[in-house]
Amino acid sequence: MKTKYFIIFIVFVVFLFLGLFLLVYGNRESNHMRRQHSLYFIRYMVFESQERLNKRGLPSPIIATIEGNISWRRQILEINAPFLDGSVDELSRFFRCDSKKSSNTFIVAVVGDKTLWGENIRHKIDILPENVDKIMLIEIPDNDVHWDSLKDYTVDETLRLWASQNFSRGFFQKRGLYYCTLRGKIGKISDFSSTIELRKMIELNCCPVGVPAAPVQEFVPVPVQEFFVPPTTEKTD
Repeated sequence: MKTKYFIIFIVFVVFLFLGLFLLVYGNRESNHMRRQHSLYFIRYMVFESQERLNKRGLPSPIIATIEGNISWRRQILEINAPFLDGSVDELSRFFRCDSKKSSNTFIVAVVGDKTLWGENIRHKIDILPENVDKIMLIEIPDNDVHWDSLKDYTVDETLRLWASQNFSRGFFQKRGLYYCTLRGKIGKISDFSSTIELRKMIELNCCPVGVPAAPVQEFVPVPVQEFFVPPTTEKTD
């Protein structure tokens, strides 16, 4: 009789641990899928916002407006919010690690004049050859970068992030950080074998595709008609 109850207890414990394992594994898989979806959806919103502004390429990392400088993150949310049935704050969940508890972003652009997001050069990415595909967005680990801040990552910061490999914890689990390319490819930063290989995936090495632009790190007054004005949903006669 004791043997029978012991076997039942062992079976119960096995099924209990199996259930807990599947629950944790399922949550992790859901987390990874959500992160990848956020990267891809933000890429989509970037190009949609530029199309609605009748512009080609990527926006500047920092945009001058009448009220001051804003980040590309706020700009694309302000432009797309009326079409996505949500406010800017509601849509900011795509940038945030935990949509309920954190206001910090886990997604940034890789900026610099040799990257897709030129700070002093607007790259004509629409004329890039189809086989040219560079990193556009990356995830960053636990940080204090607010989703509405002007902060993004430079090439050197991204390389240091790879070198540290210190992101296999918490929200990011053990698979490391994802990136999204210009063409929509999702990959993991940890898959690169060296910083040299990662740098090649970030920087534009082909023929010149940029045109000089005014520095955007500092606020520079420009004609009023060139300021970005968020769209309005109010009806007019």
